[in-house]
Amino acid sequence: MAISRALLSDARKSGRDLARETGLSEANVSRRLARLIDEQGLRFRAWVPPALLGVHAAAVLSVETSQDPDAVARTLVGVKEFYAVVSISGDPSLVVLALAGTPRELLMVCDRVASAVDGVRRIVSRPLLHLFCPRDCADPSRVLRGEGPSLADAPGNFDEIDLSILGELQRDGRASFARMGEVAGISATAAAERFRRLIGGGSVSPFVQVEPSRTGAPLSAIAEVGVSGPVLPVAARLASIVKPLHMGIVGGTHPIMMRFDVADEPALHELRAQIGAIDGVVDVRGSIVRTMHKDTFDWSRYPAPGSGPRAPRPSAGAPP
Repeated sequence: MAISRALLSDARKSGRDLARETGLSEANVSRRLARLIDEQGLRFRAWVPPALLGVHAAAVLSVETSQDPDAVARTLVGVKEFYAVVSISGDPSLVVLALAGTPRELLMVCDRVASAVDGVRRIVSRPLLHLFCPRDCADPSRVLRGEGPSLADAPGNFDEIDLSILGELQRDGRASFARMGEVAGISATAAAERFRRLIGGGSVSPFVQVEPSRTGAPLSAIAEVGVSGPVLPVAARLASIVKPLHMGIVGGTHPIMMRFDVADEPALHELRAQIGAIDGVVDVRGSIVRTMHKDTFDWSRYPAPGSGPRAPRPSAGAPP
């Protein structure tokens, strides 16, 4: 678990850095990291603010099902507008993060899924007003000031090479510069320069997450927090105590929603008590994440500014 903890602070730490921090040889680090990925579902992703890619509407969907939730989830992962599809304990049994270019597009997607996907009994949609990415959550002062990406931000100035690199980083947040260059049609050196520019400009934020259903992995949970009074001071306090991976401000009676990892159920109960004691917190609703079915978004369907329309990739399993 020492390697996992080291990667939580920087998903792209080199094998040399990991060896120095853990006291293992680089060869041993490489073998253990491969095993963590294979056996425990360690996954590396790259977060990109949605608005930079032309996404200006987002919602958190609570999906109630009339049959096996995992079977329904396997259909929902084919919906290209769905960034995350998560099975949780309790009812609703699925939580979905939906992204689209406009509110109208988002509405059409939700209606299409509600009417066409077998096993979907009801969908409750809450608008996502603001989303704090891993970098924001690590700095409570940014949360307090409401910084981080906004859906009202202007699209980023990406060209086709940038989009190719972003797409590869979405597949593997630890992709090598050689691999980035291969998919983008440029040299590894040029890919490294592009990557550093994307990182430096805040367009990319690599992070690591663990599949909670795998043996030995930390427990993952989603909490919804009811608030009395201003929301951002409570959110900043939560960022400091909980250290969530993502935190969203949503519409409804529980305006703060976050996903985080804990060691086990006793630790989860202890953390819930700490959350309840925060000034301004009225209520806490928590669910254990059973399976992360999807955590990627096909941003290649949104063209780079000035590049002209791009043909969307087919989405297997998507409802008609």
